Amino acid sequence: MFRPPVARLLPALIASVMLLSAIVSTASAASDAPPVVPPAPAAPGIFTGPITQAKTAILLDSVSGRALWSKATDERVQPASLVKLMTLKIAYEAMAQGKIKASDLVNVSSRAWRTGGSRMFLQVGSKVKIEDLLKGISVVSGNDACIALAEFIAGTVETFVAMMNKRAQELGLASSHFSDPHGISGDNYMTAADIAKLAMQYVKDHPESLAIHSMKEFTYTPQGGRPITQQNRNRLLGQYDGADGLKTGHTEKAGYNLVATAQRDGTRFFVVVMGLTARTEPLGENLRAEEAGRILDYAFATYKTVTLVSQGEQFAQARVWKGATDQVPVGAAEEMKYTVLKGSEGAATRSVSLSSPLVAPLKKGQVVGSATITLTGSEPLQVKMVALKDVAAGSLLRRIIDSLRLLFQRSVKVE
Repeated sequence: MFRPPVARLLPALIASVMLLSAIVSTASAASDAPPVVPPAPAAPGIFTGPITQAKTAILLDSVSGRALWSKATDERVQPASLVKLMTLKIAYEAMAQGKIKASDLVNVSSRAWRTGGSRMFLQVGSKVKIEDLLKGISVVSGNDACIALAEFIAGTVETFVAMMNKRAQELGLASSHFSDPHGISGDNYMTAADIAKLAMQYVKDHPESLAIHSMKEFTYTPQGGRPITQQNRNRLLGQYDGADGLKTGHTEKAGYNLVATAQRDGTRFFVVVMGLTARTEPLGENLRAEEAGRILDYAFATYKTVTLVSQGEQFAQARVWKGATDQVPVGAAEEMKYTVLKGSEGAATRSVSLSSPLVAPLKKGQVVGSATITLTGSEPLQVKMVALKDVAAGSLLRRIIDSLRLLFQRSVKVE
């Protein structure tokens, strides 16, 4: 009976594979092992944190959203005009979705015109660009602008407020409730933790908003009227290095509130201070800026954002079966940044876990496993591992040999 050449060689191949298997598997194990980074010396001691007069406060890392320091952050308080961050977020989302445009003209209703408190001084019946309303809300905290924008987007203020509460649930702001789009009502409530979370998500989703929030003043010219210039009440702007936002708030019951953000050398923090009291408005505005600035000082002195992993950075050489080559470099699918204690930048350890076995063909960028990055004082971080090169399928003989070797390895494990 005719037997194909490969079939006549099988007994000999099996014997050879079994003989070499132990030697090859030992060598493969050595080549598969990821590089080991020895632990760095212990990080320097961390400060206990700043002392603040604020009723509730929080410091947030913008990369991970971790609270790096906090005070009574679960206490529900009146946010005052910090409510406007949700109003602005819904407006920017509507623009991103193409529902409205910055150049759209909004007709000012009598309800918007009658709104008290801080104002843009919109005139009833006039038409105002959405772009100007965004500036009026972000820079001068115009309550009238909030009503005009809410009516334009949702038809009525009440419908818009329902949108605000729905969006809060979607964003996980479990301790927040909105009763109006501007923050005048004492029925609005939020926690400092929720405000910080909203602020971080807002800037992450709409970074272009910072160009407006960082404006120190805004001039609006009513139709047929004279230009009206008002100052931004965020006293950190132009005074604190890197400050570029975000929103102030004040009512008699809420006190003086501020959510501030600043960035230096690629490191950004968010700070919320709420419930500050002062005898006069100028004193209150200065006080909240001083308190937020002190917390930011602590943040920049203690932490820095570093690149732990670069996209495409090689972590290991991995064994490939049934391929034109038996090794493939594997590395990070994406860049990973993290905010760490200063002085602990090199204290990260890495471990790699790869799919087993890796069988050719493999495509560059194909996910083949994951790596765990461990840092002192933080939860382990995960990054996907991908093949950094293509690996084509091997010859018929290579595939047969590797199939037998894999079969033998499995049988040994079962036994």
